Amino acid sequence: MPCHPAVLRVCLVIALAAVLLAAPSARAQSLEFVPQPPSGQFFCPETLSVELTIDAAVVDLRGYSLVLSYDPVILNPVSVSPGSLVDGAACGNLLQWLDPGNNDGSLEVDLALLGCSTNGPGSVLTIVFEGIGEGNSGLDCVQTIFRDSLNAEIPVNCAPIVVTYSCPVPNLPPSWGSLKAVY
Repeated sequence: MPCHPAVLRVCLVIALAAVLLAAPSARAQSLEFVPQPPSGQFFCPETLSVELTIDAAVVDLRGYSLVLSYDPVILNPVSVSPGSLVDGAACGNLLQWLDPGNNDGSLEVDLALLGCSTNGPGSVLTIVFEGIGEGNSGLDCVQTIFRDSLNAEIPVNCAPIVVTYSCPVPNLPPSWGSLKAVY
């Protein structure tokens, strides 16, 4: 028995909606900077550790390439290491920090998991900065490319943060010489 055209259209619309709802979401995942100390403020002669964390929606992460920016007048990256999510994977990894010590305001990092994938959430990268000049510096993702095991790109949104480095002058008790000069 032939199907009425109006009923056929409704059936096609319902079938298309079911396919679209069942398809994996292509929404961008969240990548966040998490500083330690949490305030993002550190003082002389401390260092600042910053983790880049990915949310739980990331599955089948096999590697990434990142370009991060910072103010080279205020911060200097001293070390870069894989985050706990990458270190906890069932296989090894290869991390390459391009131009370490260049201090031009950009930091390039490439990481590949060797033979396996991992799933979020968790830390994918840890960067340790030392302060070299007082002030505020933004940390921002200039470029992010995350890849799955089929080398397909995983879309990622990255929210910038601001960190503060300061060297307050210590408030020392006056010396005998300075007191004697006053009186």
